Amino acid sequence: MSQSALSPGSIFADRFEVRDLVGAGGMGTIFRALDLHSQTMVALKLLATSGALQEAERFLREGRLLSELKHTGIVGYVAHGQDRNGALYLAMEWLPGEDLSKRLSRGPLSVSDTLNLLIRVTEALVVPHRLSIVHRDLKPSNIFLRHGQVTDPVLLDFGIAKRQLGTHAVTATGALIGTPEYMSPEQARGSRELSPATDIFSLGSVVYECLTGRPPFHGEHVASVLVKILFEAPQAIAELRASVPDSLSDVLLSMLEKDLQKRPADAMTLLPLLQSLHVATVDVAAPTLLFNPSTMGFGSDEQRLVSMVVAAVPADAAMDRRDTMAEQEEDQLVSLLAAIKQYGAVAEVLLNRSLVATLSNADDAADQAAKAARIALLIKEQWPDAMVVLTTGRAKTRGQTPVGEVADRAAKLLQRASEPMESTRPNSTARSGVWLDGISAGLLERRFIVTNKEGEHLLTGEEVSADQTRPLLGKPTQCVGREAELGILDTLLTTCIEENEVTSAIVIGAPGVGKSRLRHEFLRRLKSRGIEGMLLLGHATTIGAGQPYSLIADAIRRLCGLRGGEPLSFQRDQLRGRIAKRLAEADVERVSTFLGEMCGIPFPSEDRPQLRMARNDPRQMAKQIAQALGDFFRAECAEQPALLVIEDLQWSDPLTVRCLEEVLSELRDLPLMMIALARPEVYETFPKLWKGLGLREIRLPGLSRKAAERLVAQVLGRSVAPQIVAQIVERADGNALFLEELLRTTAEVGSGMIPGTVLAMLQARLSRLEPGVRRVLKAASVIGNTFWDGTIAALVSPSGEYTAGQIDGWLHALQREELIEKGSATRFANQTEYRLAHALMREAAYELLTEEDRRKGHDLVARFLVLTDPNCADLPTTESQRPVAFLLESSLGRALLAEHGALFDIVYHQNRSVAADDDPTRIIPCIELNLMAAKKAEAANATDTALQYVANGQKLLSAAIWSSHFDLSFEVCTRAAEYAYLSGDAQRSQREFLAVESQLRNFDQLTQYFTLRCSQAEMLGIPFDGKNEALVEKLMASTLEAE
Repeated sequence: MSQSALSPGSIFADRFEVRDLVGAGGMGTIFRALDLHSQTMVALKLLATSGALQEAERFLREGRLLSELKHTGIVGYVAHGQDRNGALYLAMEWLPGEDLSKRLSRGPLSVSDTLNLLIRVTEALVVPHRLSIVHRDLKPSNIFLRHGQVTDPVLLDFGIAKRQLGTHAVTATGALIGTPEYMSPEQARGSRELSPATDIFSLGSVVYECLTGRPPFHGEHVASVLVKILFEAPQAIAELRASVPDSLSDVLLSMLEKDLQKRPADAMTLLPLLQSLHVATVDVAAPTLLFNPSTMGFGSDEQRLVSMVVAAVPADAAMDRRDTMAEQEEDQLVSLLAAIKQYGAVAEVLLNRSLVATLSNADDAADQAAKAARIALLIKEQWPDAMVVLTTGRAKTRGQTPVGEVADRAAKLLQRASEPMESTRPNSTARSGVWLDGISAGLLERRFIVTNKEGEHLLTGEEVSADQTRPLLGKPTQCVGREAELGILDTLLTTCIEENEVTSAIVIGAPGVGKSRLRHEFLRRLKSRGIEGMLLLGHATTIGAGQPYSLIADAIRRLCGLRGGEPLSFQRDQLRGRIAKRLAEADVERVSTFLGEMCGIPFPSEDRPQLRMARNDPRQMAKQIAQALGDFFRAECAEQPALLVIEDLQWSDPLTVRCLEEVLSELRDLPLMMIALARPEVYETFPKLWKGLGLREIRLPGLSRKAAERLVAQVLGRSVAPQIVAQIVERADGNALFLEELLRTTAEVGSGMIPGTVLAMLQARLSRLEPGVRRVLKAASVIGNTFWDGTIAALVSPSGEYTAGQIDGWLHALQREELIEKGSATRFANQTEYRLAHALMREAAYELLTEEDRRKGHDLVARFLVLTDPNCADLPTTESQRPVAFLLESSLGRALLAEHGALFDIVYHQNRSVAADDDPTRIIPCIELNLMAAKKAEAANATDTALQYVANGQKLLSAAIWSSHFDLSFEVCTRAAEYAYLSGDAQRSQREFLAVESQLRNFDQLTQYFTLRCSQAEMLGIPFDGKNEALVEKLMASTLEAE
């Protein structure tokens, strides 16, 4: 009787009465049936009639092995064999309940349940392991929970189990047998010998998922999973779930040891270790924690640059030899592996016959990529029909070979490269070369033959390299090759002074091209020519991005000699004194008052009616500040020329840009010159930047070849061989920062470095620093381009792990390396201020941080900034009583936060520390902080900035938070709608209001909404249809419900 003919009531093999179909798949079907011999229910498993000989052998082996295994934790054997029609069957006890996979889909287990399940499964595994039987496919779907109880697990599916230590297995189609996420390293590499320790590793992977909600090794593609199993250490349990005791974590990590000699050999060895653990000490049912700052030390993990080569035979070629690998080919692979390892790579052959090689920890990113490229070309030469890919990226190191997302990208690229060639594909001969990702292509393109077309990069060979010998670094870099740009600036300044006319220029250039160096040289030349005047220099930073007037305020404070931390009375006196130097006495008080508002130096409003009025009217405040700034410039320029220099304009705020445009438009007849420096993306932030000012745009290109050669000669000396100069200039490729870093590392490396991406190059340089020095630099990257020794200590030594002397020594080491510069003043009293030498250095260091360290670091910086206010210095700083949350618990604390001088900086870091999947005790304070910042920005008439802050808060909202904190959620979202309207985006405003309406659940909430909308319509002119049928109907329904 065929399987399709079986229906309820059918009799199979003269013994089993079919009741119903339970499931079906490629291997066959399972029925629930009544065993007429015992009158008990059984699970009747039938092999598909189309099954190949290999599947039939597996099926029969499962029946034979299962008949020998007697244990309550192993599914009970009933019978197996063939019916009269030759159909193979296996009958087992019927189990009510669900498998572990289904249970885990609802969330992780408690720690005590996990330990009990682990002990029960291990007890069951003792039986097959004593008989030298290896299950080989332990995974959640093969562990059944009888009656749904985690304390009563039953092992299923011994279909690929073997008594003897045998070879790996594949199906007839060449697919893997077993589930990759739970395979052991020996399975992943296709070892011919598997021992019971294989089951221990797989069981460890299952238990890891029970505790954390995910397998220790996971990826989108089989190849990436296998690579991670072989090379990557699992993420520490404590980082994902703090409630797991160290004793259980230690046993689990021993189960996941890649070295067989360090892993429990079998269930008999593991069981005593588990029984020694006390269940009472681990009876905790805490949820999985994705971020737990209290258990993580900043900088505890590192990311390193990794290059990975993966090779695999295409599917069409594999089908021609799917049964076994020829002995000759096996020997060829062994020889190839030996050759690859000579490059210092870690290499393995995977179970699916892929070959993988990884390189990491090299001093130079380009050098590492070059070695990987030579490995890839070697593989291609000896294994011509293989698809070969090379990827480069960062991965976390935990004492093992790091792979991380590099493996995922390699697997995706391999899949892309293995697709059938199409006539529309740009590389119709792709199999003749090595496929590269973008980073690898950038690192290799100057030494190797790399073709790029429509986003696909193909490596086909190596260029003949020039002499790579380089002399020692002897001199600092100087400004060269910018005569044309300096000439333009000089002409604008001459016009400004001689014609009494406002002039302005914006210097646009990519990071590292030399904008700041151009500014420095221009100012140096002015000084050498004896040109005198007022200089205002303002910096915009990523930390202060969006803070109203931060850029102009920085310039004014610098002019007054203020750096922060001084008493308020002193700041007021300094500001008033500097303004009084040129301004008429009658205007000093008014201008000082409103420039003080802009600079964060507030004056009392009791005897200043204009100030009181402006503080209640953002538009009036903006008008008064612009007028005060204009009066200040007019008075200064009546006596001497003035030069305003703005750096990193792309990080400024809309209010600053509008204010400067308004002021400069009013002062066209004054000797005032403005120079703004910005990255190209400034026009994305400010599309209509200063269209009415007659702004002169200066696009800063890369250095010319002659300029670069001149710089090399200046630094290394004119006696340097021409070929050395040519080599360095060619590799710098016009990037001033790249050229500078290339010169600085010449002595350290002793061989040529190939330019790829500046980021990768800087990261390679950072990897050569001592660990403590590197940790300080990474901490600085979290804080910003400017940082302080106290902030560094708060990050790298929050509990006093390192002495002040050690931290100071690491800072001095960074100064010697020319990576940071010591400031002449400081924002915070009793602290030394430093600045990163290059903005790109911050980006490079920041990218080396793990996601956990970034969030931990920003959390610590936010705490530090809160405590800089003398009124907050004595706040508790434990994880259970974090300073921000503590302040939000009282009206006084909320007032302190709202008026905190570093509020915008605190919010910046808090936003980067908290994610939507965090615990509500972390999310709610972050939402409230963003709301405070929005209100403060609104008070300065910076509605665009206010909208950004409430949008940050909206990202953290969830249905649960709407339910538990309705008023907070309501205010955040309705303010978003209001700010959008005031910013000129009526469509977004309407969308925001509709989103709020969808959250209204009762009469009180609807009434609150109606009241607010009516008030906004009256006060702000925001349209509102109070007769909206849907809303009125909802209100009436809720009214009836309330009654």
